[in-house]
Amino acid sequence: MRCRTPGFTVCCGATGGRRDADERRNSRFSQILSLRQAQDTAASICPTSVVRVQFFRAKQTVMLPVTDPSLQQRLAAHQAERDVWLAETLVQLESDERVDAAWLFGSLGRDDADELSDIDLFVIVNDAEFDGLIAQRYDFLAQIAQPLLVLEAPQNWPPGGVYNMALYPGAFGPHQVDWYWVRRSAAELPAETRLLFDRIDLPRQDSPTYFDYAPVPERTAEEEATQNVNGFWVMWLIACKYIARYPWKANLGVMRLVPHHLRQIAAFVDAPLPLPEIEPLHPSPAEKIARLRELASLAEPLLPAVVAKGGAIPTQIVPYAHRYLALVEAIAYNSDRPTT
Repeated sequence: MRCRTPGFTVCCGATGGRRDADERRNSRFSQILSLRQAQDTAASICPTSVVRVQFFRAKQTVMLPVTDPSLQQRLAAHQAERDVWLAETLVQLESDERVDAAWLFGSLGRDDADELSDIDLFVIVNDAEFDGLIAQRYDFLAQIAQPLLVLEAPQNWPPGGVYNMALYPGAFGPHQVDWYWVRRSAAELPAETRLLFDRIDLPRQDSPTYFDYAPVPERTAEEEATQNVNGFWVMWLIACKYIARYPWKANLGVMRLVPHHLRQIAAFVDAPLPLPEIEPLHPSPAEKIARLRELASLAEPLLPAVVAKGGAIPTQIVPYAHRYLALVEAIAYNSDRPTT
């Protein structure tokens, strides 16, 4: 059986021949080369023209509402980086005999992604190989690029599987990838997904991706501190993205999670900070951006003390985080204030 996915054709049956596999790989490499050329062009000619790189032919293309050509150029380059990473990862997954299927969900699965959308990637692994792959999953995460940060979030583990968030370096800030690995015996293809390949003809389900939160095991104080540092930067970056999309929305819930993690970090290193118990509203984009800068300036001096007390920190994340905030600031200031 052959299944057409946007942008290319893949073989979805369980018995695809070697010739088909080689042709698919060659097609992928050609596509990656084209994407890399577009990415290099986008980076080199900024800010004088606009390059739109579309790895997928989306049913609905959602562009952030910016009008400045140089900013459009930066967004196009950021999207191109994401698409190149995804194309290279797809080649890697299809070449890995342990992997039976893969798909996207979230905004890329629904065809309503914008230039800042993250990648939500499900990887279906043969049961016999699952435990070994999961034990070495940090190496798996780094096959295309070394992550800046890897977040452990067992509460997000899918049934029969494992989850990690990874942040990868980008010229204008990190790219977020939510990785889900699931055993073949527990896997079904949900609705509102974009199938990348399927070698085993997985059973289908009519509902979108959904699963309950899983229990979180107890952590040591050092592990909890590590988790809070990672959680701080993850939520800080997610807050940036929401500011880009909703610059004039006063009540962004994620803005409350950033100081929560900071408060826990400060307690671990015995350096309490004068943070309000309830984060005030920040109606304007300028107020929200200033608050994120302030929270980062409070967090960064605490990081060496976290390491000194046995915690771990992502050593490369800070400059990339500030690059992302600079991009978001430009987007927010380029957006008109909504009328009521």
